[in-house]
Amino acid sequence: MFYRDTLLDLSGNKRNKKYADLLKLKGKGKGKIAFVLASGPSINKLNPEKVKAFCSENNAEIFCVNYFVNSAFAEITKADYWLISDPRHFDVSVDDTAKAFANVTRLLRKGIFASDFHSHLAKANTQLPIIPFNDAETSWIFSKNTNPCYPRSYVTMSAYKALAVATYMGYDKVYICGFDNTYIRDLGCDESNTLYRRINHFNSNASANDDPLKYRDYKMGLGANENPRVRTVAEELLAYSRLFSDLYRFKKFPVFNLDADSLTDAFPKDLSLDIYK
Repeated sequence: MFYRDTLLDLSGNKRNKKYADLLKLKGKGKGKIAFVLASGPSINKLNPEKVKAFCSENNAEIFCVNYFVNSAFAEITKADYWLISDPRHFDVSVDDTAKAFANVTRLLRKGIFASDFHSHLAKANTQLPIIPFNDAETSWIFSKNTNPCYPRSYVTMSAYKALAVATYMGYDKVYICGFDNTYIRDLGCDESNTLYRRINHFNSNASANDDPLKYRDYKMGLGANENPRVRTVAEELLAYSRLFSDLYRFKKFPVFNLDADSLTDAFPKDLSLDIYK
């Protein structure tokens, strides 16, 4: 990956052309505040009307990911940037994806960050500006890169990629919420020793009292865009550990966690904003 992405482009000309729109945004967050809102249930602790007011009063911008734009929260706050990278988020034959592209036309103020592998598909579905970013993954052992113009060193989580873009843009403060990483709390193992995980996004319909077998997450291999994933509990927990360790790569930036109960401990928690219910 390093050879293909870097050694074959020592001059940087291909990179500069490919990520020209992204390069223009470097430092554009200076003097501003950013919210990077993921899909964890902690989003439900926020009051969207208060978040909207805060953004208006403090020159703050909102980054969101995946199907956040389909939520009632987004209807109120709107967003400045939307980041997508999972193949299903470019496939408008998926109902939620078609709905998302329809919603961003109304709700998005600035542009869409799309993985360079699929950015051409995003361009076919919207007239909004599409800003490709480097979504190749390099060795996490030898690299600690968070610059979205280069191969990432962290796991393929859209929220982490949005955080990488926000820190690259140089905001004075970046507030995160929805980075709960509480998958472990929803993990189960059935009578056949098959792992399952109940979907627990902030805008999901699954109730804690419902049979979790009815709400198995697509990441366990039940979705249209995923092959069955067979892991032991030990392997699954090791995979979860990287969700936490990779966030430490962003500790050098002014990032603050808005969720007091989050298992994410890479950043200080700031509960001082008047944006909660």
